[in-house]
Amino acid sequence: MMTENEALLLKNNISFMFRNGRLTAGHLAGCFAQAADAGDITAEKAFFGLYLRPGETLNRLYRRKYIDVKFLTEKCLSWAKHRLLAKKAAPSERMYTPDFDSLIGAFSELFRSGGAELYGMTFVEICGDMLLSGCLYQADKKDRQEHSLGEMLGCISTKNILKSDIDDFHKTYLLRLRFGRQAFGISVEKGRLTARLRGKVVWREKKLKCRIHKIKAENGQISVQCEIGAPVFMLTDTGFTVIPVVNGFRGKAVRLCESCGCYRTYEKTAEFRWFFFSFPAEDLKSLKILFEAGGKYVPAECYAENTSFFAACLNFRGFSLGRRRIVLKNGELVSDGKKDPPENETDKLLKKAESLKKRRIWLYSDYSSVDADNGYFQFVHDLPKKDGILRFYIYHGDVPGGLADPEKRRWVKFGSDKHKAIFLAAEKIFAAYVDAPDCLFPFAEWEYPFYSGIFRGEIIYLQHGVLHAHIPWRYSPVSRTFHCDRIVVSSGFEQKNFTGTYHFPNDCLIPSGMPRYDCISRKQQRQNRILYAPSWRAYMTDSDMKRFRGQICDLLNSPALWEYLSENDLYMDFKPHPMLESRFSGVSLKNERVRLVRQAAAEEYLAFITDFSSYVFDFVYLKTPVVYYFPDLSEFVRGKYQYRELDIPFDKGFGRLCATAEETVAELRKIAGNDFKMTGDFSSRAENFFIPLSDRREKLYRLVNI
Repeated sequence: MMTENEALLLKNNISFMFRNGRLTAGHLAGCFAQAADAGDITAEKAFFGLYLRPGETLNRLYRRKYIDVKFLTEKCLSWAKHRLLAKKAAPSERMYTPDFDSLIGAFSELFRSGGAELYGMTFVEICGDMLLSGCLYQADKKDRQEHSLGEMLGCISTKNILKSDIDDFHKTYLLRLRFGRQAFGISVEKGRLTARLRGKVVWREKKLKCRIHKIKAENGQISVQCEIGAPVFMLTDTGFTVIPVVNGFRGKAVRLCESCGCYRTYEKTAEFRWFFFSFPAEDLKSLKILFEAGGKYVPAECYAENTSFFAACLNFRGFSLGRRRIVLKNGELVSDGKKDPPENETDKLLKKAESLKKRRIWLYSDYSSVDADNGYFQFVHDLPKKDGILRFYIYHGDVPGGLADPEKRRWVKFGSDKHKAIFLAAEKIFAAYVDAPDCLFPFAEWEYPFYSGIFRGEIIYLQHGVLHAHIPWRYSPVSRTFHCDRIVVSSGFEQKNFTGTYHFPNDCLIPSGMPRYDCISRKQQRQNRILYAPSWRAYMTDSDMKRFRGQICDLLNSPALWEYLSENDLYMDFKPHPMLESRFSGVSLKNERVRLVRQAAAEEYLAFITDFSSYVFDFVYLKTPVVYYFPDLSEFVRGKYQYRELDIPFDKGFGRLCATAEETVAELRKIAGNDFKMTGDFSSRAENFFIPLSDRREKLYRLVNI
């Protein structure tokens, strides 16, 4: 018998399989004509059955009433009719996937009975779909599980892997695992990159592509930032070079930096490199990129995505250079020598933005769900400066009451025409959030090609906490979703993490500390209160949320907690993540010493309870004792909630990790016994974590206003 949550995820999986071609209208048309047992079927057996016996399994699910005719005809036929085989985009919610060890166990049994050739391609296709669904491995078992997958793939012929219709980057990842550390050779044959193993061709690259991420003009120079990658790169450790060709002349090889290899998945399945180079703006006639391997050259086709604000202009109006424009043509950047198109002269927004560029303008922003963050604190500090800079704070919702007129006049509504004009004209943009919808760009995506060509601003990411969740697919110098030029950091850990883990150049980092730490007092008198603030979980179904709420209430309504709070005359404030506030608005609190709050000042609390929230670093800064209550850790390490590991693991953290309410209360008792002070390793880690700075906002102002 399947649970409600398993049935829901399985429906999502069926839709996904129709969308990417694993299930077809033919399977659907034929399944109801087959006889099928209506008895119990587990989600795991259904998952495998959809690959091995798709028609029969659909029929069984239908007869067991896990799916109905309305679902199949309205949803699945729609996917079958409109599926996008090229994109193979993952669904908005995670599809059902079996535990990795169950996957290996089920197919090991099939392979042992001589079914490697029969079921090999099915196994490869399941691996491909599981990669697209997010995390394939558990964080705490990744090395062993990746090795197990390699052994399984060793039973499958290379031909079956190549014939499968999974993503090419994922094919070469699986090939690399299949052949372990055997040395592939890479060469250029007939103008195509070719990988050979022991003299035999294993892979021929179709086309080498170079994505232009960003183009900027400053001080008479044009700088171009790009990312290059190809499935074949996964098969070799051989070095290669990239050479820009400006106006027909080959330049020097550029310095290649590692980039995120998580291609359409959260696993590292590819090898990408990013690079940038500059050249005089006035000289440009054409620019193309050459890839060199073994003394031979392959041209890379340059392209820009319309979803990229910084490069979308290259596909339409072009990047403006006064009377000239840079555009993409036949895979090259070219200067067309034409003046701005007529629509530029009549576009009121462009005219307004160009006129505003006569003034220096700085913008500051936070996020719609946050009342005041680093953007606002820096804005308030900078606003009184007599330096000739116009400053504006971008707000969502309504302007709060009680603001002084000089400040109120500088508040601008997010997405308004005024916001759009000053954004295009801004010299600096200070943002606490740069990677969430409606947090940075005031334009709809379809507007990017129209307006990005005149943007010259520098985006400074203030952060809203210390990055410690391991998410390389989002944080990268050439990420499609993370948009900034420089990053404010508050600790030595961040400096090492951004340069080592996420491959940012050191000169992208501003070691000034987050602005709001100026406004957190270490001397304020603590109240007799404890704060509990768990983080949000992505991809939660209603069933997931019901279980999570139950785990939260296990602590909030625990008799042991009530006894502990009563004995010590303490109270607990429960502050859910802003993204989950609505889910906890009706939560039943049986303990009169526990209350639900929306706002909390970190400096007022004696102790802090959380799971993996970056809010913890406010309390580390204050040296407030921390407890990690993480009842759903097993789901976290599987990647169910977006990521599965932290760049600061719990055993290197600032408090004890607890799985149950009882363990958490026991740890709180120890903290009370230590007079609510950090002790031992936790204390020394907190003491040495932050860069020893004061007056952070002034430091940031001076560092960026050079």
